[in-house]
Amino acid sequence: MTSSPDGRPAVLLIGGSPRALRQAAATGARVVLLQPPGWSDPGAARQAHHIELVDYTDPDVLPGVARDLHARYGFTRAVSLTEPGLVPAALVNEQLGLGGTPAGVVRLLKDKLAMRARLAAADLSPVPAAALGDVTDLAAFAARHGTPAVVKPVDGVGSLAVVRLDRPGDVDSVWSRARRATGRPLMAEGYLDGPEISVEAFTFGPGDHRVLAITDKLVGANFVEVGHTVPARLAPGDAARVEALTVAFLDVVGLTEGPSHTEIKLTADGPRIVESHNRVGGDKIADLVRLTTGVDPVTLSFAWPLGLADRPPAGAVPRAGAAIRFLTPAPGRVRAVRDLDRVRAEPSVVAAEVTVAPGDVVPELARSDSRAGYVIARAADADRAAVLAQRHAATITIDTVPCEAS
Repeated sequence: MTSSPDGRPAVLLIGGSPRALRQAAATGARVVLLQPPGWSDPGAARQAHHIELVDYTDPDVLPGVARDLHARYGFTRAVSLTEPGLVPAALVNEQLGLGGTPAGVVRLLKDKLAMRARLAAADLSPVPAAALGDVTDLAAFAARHGTPAVVKPVDGVGSLAVVRLDRPGDVDSVWSRARRATGRPLMAEGYLDGPEISVEAFTFGPGDHRVLAITDKLVGANFVEVGHTVPARLAPGDAARVEALTVAFLDVVGLTEGPSHTEIKLTADGPRIVESHNRVGGDKIADLVRLTTGVDPVTLSFAWPLGLADRPPAGAVPRAGAAIRFLTPAPGRVRAVRDLDRVRAEPSVVAAEVTVAPGDVVPELARSDSRAGYVIARAADADRAAVLAQRHAATITIDTVPCEAS
């Protein structure tokens, strides 16, 4: 294992939040941090051994920067837990021969159309899918595969521009709505009917995949997720089928190391893959996993490749339930926020935040960042945690008025 001059292992952290930086530093490793030009966080200097501001998404810039930083600090692995940094981290690891999941695998997971093609070739989790160049392609897809169907960006995240096509007669309006929402290439795929879950897993080496937790999801308007619960409440036998599908999927796409977050629908024909990412799940799902299993996927993402962590025990039973519910007030201008402190004082509440203030505008619930806050609750089991999170979220009032009336 490569080590830095003082004998401690070093990690190159590409992008990410202040919390990710703190967790990387908490492993005892020296952290070399890459952030984009203009980024600023006064507290980061206390956690990072070195900070470099550079456009790490620029393939003409990244190799030289990585080579120089590796020569100076001897980092063992490049790691990113944020979407823009996933491919750059894999490219750095490939360039310097540091191991980890290949960049081609990361690109495959980001390209949902290519991922569907890979699964079809492997006869795993079949779902019809096609690229959309214009509205006639969408009409042809609906004629061939029927409705409902889903239109979404080929490389989208955060539920942006995901639109359901319910009837062939809605082709024009659905196409226009999706195209207004994004200029990115679009695709269509068959609609998967059934409850949605996600699988939080970690890969310790080629073929060595461990499911850490399965997460229930609440999905609201425009496919925006409004809640999660760990562990998922599944029918007998479903958990084993979901785990088997996830492991087979990770093998087929070629994931060789690190975290994964795989979204799955439980259809009448069995579990089907929606999409996957080689990072921890967003929406505080990593916190729910930690609260219920004692395993922190974020810390593991840094500690494992540096040789600072052991595998978590296999087959561990969740020791509690945890749930998050997001705040989704009516669109409009915020007049008041009430009862946040009251909710924070509840014994079952782990965290509660409101991300808007009086005068701010709450948009229509069209994407994940349209939500206005959250409540995380922990209880003896998942059912109780879900009830408490919902109750506490409903207690917080975010009073809005239509913008034209404000």
